Amino acid sequence: MNLCQIIFTKLEQAIEDKDMISKGVEALTENHDIMNNRAYLLEKANDELIQVINGKDEEINNLRDAITELIEQLHAADGGPKYVPAKGDAVDHALADYLNSNKEAAKYRVLFIRESEGVYQFGSKKIYIKIEGDKVLSIRNLEMLNSNDFVVRVGGGYMTIRELLENVAPAEYEKLTKYTKNSTYFFSRK
Repeated sequence: MNLCQIIFTKLEQAIEDKDMISKGVEALTENHDIMNNRAYLLEKANDELIQVINGKDEEINNLRDAITELIEQLHAADGGPKYVPAKGDAVDHALADYLNSNKEAAKYRVLFIRESEGVYQFGSKKIYIKIEGDKVLSIRNLEMLNSNDFVVRVGGGYMTIRELLENVAPAEYEKLTKYTKNSTYFFSRK
């Protein structure tokens, strides 16, 4: 092999290498453009989600303001609006009778949110109430009680409705009023 052939072979190899590198650069450039487009689309989606979140934050603040206003109206009114029981729910009717006929309990009506028959969200706590016939039944020992003394299950323990309203309700009510003014989370749905 003479020197010209060696140089020509090297030149051909260099041209092939250049073509291969050029194709690699083109592929990288194309991938770069694809990634830039994806990044743009992700950034656009992120901006849209931030707008949705901001809208929901505003909605939450408006609802908090409305709750605070309703609580203030409840205090201003003579006993506030009555607790309205769910139709066909004997437990809810017994609870409504108690709350609507007891002036001390009237302040805490807002804490009772019925989830299903006998199950209530009471502020941040879930409570259970059961009745049999026209009497409210104690879950603890199945004894018949007057509606003024019915027993509720709170967590793992039991207490009368009076004890609930005297001992638990003030703290739950305070949580609710603080929540509506400046807290992010209140109700736990675990």
